[in-house]
Amino acid sequence: MPPRLKTEPAKTGPAKGLVNGIDKMRPEYYKVRGWTADGVPTKETLARLGL
Repeated sequence: MPPRLKTEPAKTGPAKGLVNGIDKMRPEYYKVRGWTADGVPTKETLARLGL
């Protein structure tokens, strides 16, 4: 992801003036997906998917 998405506020739209909050959302996203904090699928997730 380009660094500017984490630092530059949106110029238009409903989020105008707000900075992307991906760093705050990422841990919950990884948890819901069954991944580690580094974004790697856990052994349990791989087994559930048959991989």
